[in-house]
Amino acid sequence: GELASLLIHEYTHGTIFLKNEVGFNESLAEFVGNQGAEEFLIRRFGPDSTEVSGFRGALEKDRSFIRLMEELYGKLEALYQSPASEADKLKSRVPRFDGAREKMKELGRDPGSRLNNALVMAHRLYNDDQEVFKAFYEKNGKDWARTFAAFKSLDRKTPRAALRRALGL
Repeated sequence: GELASLLIHEYTHGTIFLKNEVGFNESLAEFVGNQGAEEFLIRRFGPDSTEVSGFRGALEKDRSFIRLMEELYGKLEALYQSPASEADKLKSRVPRFDGAREKMKELGRDPGSRLNNALVMAHRLYNDDQEVFKAFYEKNGKDWARTFAAFKSLDRKTPRAALRRALGL
């Protein structure tokens, strides 16, 4: 499943790539990779196979981690937008990082090194708007050709806004 997801992710970049929209491109490719890999595994091994259930289990663990990272992002964003001094902001972010690190360990995910803004932002780059992409795929009848055509028709300068408009959000 992971290999299929990676390959489909990378092929997606060759199919849809919007200039100056790195976050959109990576988040889209992450969605397509995971959804495509799950569909591939279902067709190859059957919907009740250990391969499919294992992949779905891994995706659910990833979703828990994604929710944790989004929660951390929200806390950091609120801190950085606060009127506190730069020194206070730097000092105040440490317990936020430490708390998230402990929660990660509870999820069985060790970030390896000390958490920092770059790690949070990199993670967000690949995982933003996954539910929006899924809703768009479903709106297009879970038909990849139709969905890719719809993605390609989005306003290339503001694809996230165009995607939300297309969904009525």
